[in-house]
Amino acid sequence: MLKVFIAKDDLRFLELDLMFQGVNTNINLDTYQRLTSCNGLFLELEKSGNETRVKVNVNPNSSYFLWQENNSLFLMDEQGQELVDEVRRKGSKIKSDIFAPQLEGIVAIGLYNCAMPDLEKCGSWASFDYSGLKYSTDEFEAEFDRVNEVEAIKAITVNAGSLIERSDRGYGAMAPYVRILRDKGVQEINLELMPPDMDQENLQNLLYEIRDDGVTSIQFNLEVWDPELRVEVMPYKGAIPTSVYLDTITEASEVFGPGKVSSVLMAGLNDSESLREGAFAVIDAGGVPSIEPFRPLKGTPMENWSPDINYKEVIELTRDIVGELQQRYGSNIMGDLEGCLKCGGCNIY
Repeated sequence: MLKVFIAKDDLRFLELDLMFQGVNTNINLDTYQRLTSCNGLFLELEKSGNETRVKVNVNPNSSYFLWQENNSLFLMDEQGQELVDEVRRKGSKIKSDIFAPQLEGIVAIGLYNCAMPDLEKCGSWASFDYSGLKYSTDEFEAEFDRVNEVEAIKAITVNAGSLIERSDRGYGAMAPYVRILRDKGVQEINLELMPPDMDQENLQNLLYEIRDDGVTSIQFNLEVWDPELRVEVMPYKGAIPTSVYLDTITEASEVFGPGKVSSVLMAGLNDSESLREGAFAVIDAGGVPSIEPFRPLKGTPMENWSPDINYKEVIELTRDIVGELQQRYGSNIMGDLEGCLKCGGCNIY
């Protein structure tokens, strides 16, 4: 359990604690809703006339219980006390092993398999090698057509994994899939990629190629700011200096424009000081920081990680970030965001 002081009557604090702890539940979830940290349950909470939305993972060790009886949902603590006046599930009608549903019309996909069958050696899907793309372009296109009939896909995030030995970080193999999405008329295509390993001229050329293929926004996720901790928890991508990430964000912002380049920083892996320093470094580089909770997956080396989180400082930081972005880019900037920031299930804004 997280070692935090939380005001149970404060809906914002409850929202954050749910993001970190997840819920124990009697709801029988489909596999695609419970396997990864990107998936989970979207909930709408209402208390004393106030509403919020939160995405939670299923965690049998959580002190929160999401219980379904007949057609009603209840959010309770360990003593069985109800914590909100009303709780509702919100999400997508899509069920797919390729396109992971988030909100209505918003999905995410991962194209690469981990090279290593032993998850503990996989390095959270980062590897010097890889076992290939998960699906052929024909399988990918056919599944897109099927789910698009169920619910029109308007926005999609494409995750490339962490391919260390490829100078383009694997984008060349991903490009045919991205172009399929473009040709199918997907309005927003967000790409998650490691900073390519190339000189400035080749980097610019690659970024323009990515944009021309249909990508409308791009993420270079720092995740951890402290250089020693980066290497400890991310031995592959952590070896790439933060300065390389920031330089790449600057180059990409010139290609994709304001609000279209972002970088995730994990609350729970960074302390408040590192979160703030990293977030404003991303802003100064021309990007948008996305502050997200670290939620370890069962079966991974960090499954028992139990961070100390100062929710008050995290909330103050997110307010400062929004204020700075609006000052630089205008009051409408938050409505123009894509990818993880558009989904909003993980970031603390």
